[in-house]
Amino acid sequence: MKKIKGYITSKPFLSERVPQNVQNLFLRNFCKINGYEFLLSGTEYSMKNSFHILEELIYNLDQYDGIAAYSVFQLPEKSSYRSKLLKKILKEKKMFLCAIENIKIESASDVKYIETLWKIKKSLPKCFKSVS
Repeated sequence: MKKIKGYITSKPFLSERVPQNVQNLFLRNFCKINGYEFLLSGTEYSMKNSFHILEELIYNLDQYDGIAAYSVFQLPEKSSYRSKLLKKILKEKKMFLCAIENIKIESASDVKYIETLWKIKKSLPKCFKSVS
C-alpha cells in the first residue's frame, strides 16, 4: 500500500478557507477510498506565501510515496514556483494528489493540466465582474 503524506493549511487559498480538521478528514477518506495509507498531515505556516512545510515534505519524499493536498489551489500562486515544486516531486518518481479535485500529478502533462486549471480559476473573478 502506498504511503501518502497529507498537506494542509490554515490560511485561505484563492479566497477560500477550509478548517484544518475538515481538510484532514477529507484527505483521510480520500486516501482510504483510493487504497493509500494516510500519514498525518504537515500543516503549512499561516504566513502569506509561506510554503516551508510543503518544501520540507518534498525534501523528505524518500519516506513516503507522495503528498496529498486538500486542493490544487493550496500550491503556490506563482506559476514558476508551483511548477518547480511539482517537477521536484516528479523527479523523485513520486506523486502529488489533489483530493477535492480528484487529481493525481505524476507526469509532465499533468503539470501542464494543473497550469491550465490555475489559469481558469484566476480568470473566473474577472468573468463574474464583467457580468454584473
